[in-house]
Amino acid sequence: MARKRRDDDEDDDLPKRKNAPVDDDDDENDNDDEMGAVKKKSGAGNDAYTGLLAIALLAMVAACVLFFLDYSELSKQPLTAPNVTVPALSGR
Repeated sequence: MARKRRDDDEDDDLPKRKNAPVDDDDDENDNDDEMGAVKKKSGAGNDAYTGLLAIALLAMVAACVLFFLDYSELSKQPLTAPNVTVPALSGR
């Protein structure tokens, strides 16, 4: 179990590490441009949640198309009141 850090702990005697880019000789995964500067990766990558968002978007678009097709079919029919007959009540 790691101990909790306190404000009174002194870490000034520890050397500070810097993140330096590592230059590999792999040409396949080379992130260097012509001037030798290392390119940074942009933002977060695509993961499972991005795929789920895409599926949800496609489902919403498909639902909107189906609702429009249903609406266009219903608007072609004229609206008429239903013809309902109510039977007479019989006395006991």
